[in-house]
Amino acid sequence: MQTHRLGRLAGGMGTVLAPAPARRAEPHPVRRAEARPRVLALDVLQRVSEHPASRVIELTPRLWKTRFADNPLRSDLEHDPPAH
Repeated sequence: MQTHRLGRLAGGMGTVLAPAPARRAEPHPVRRAEARPRVLALDVLQRVSEHPASRVIELTPRLWKTRFADNPLRSDLEHDPPAH
């Protein structure tokens, strides 16, 4: 009798311990917005200190692209690579 119970318990533990089925990963927000990650990061880091907190949603990748991507802020440290 004990062996039968142990077998059922072990079978149930296999179900509990089995890995969850793989989920399809959501694309990263920057990729989903088709924004350039470096340009987005530089712009947002410069804007965040002066941007109104009530409109912080505008700095998310999707909305940033519609509002700021055409004229992003640039870093003084960034320079164009030399032309070959």
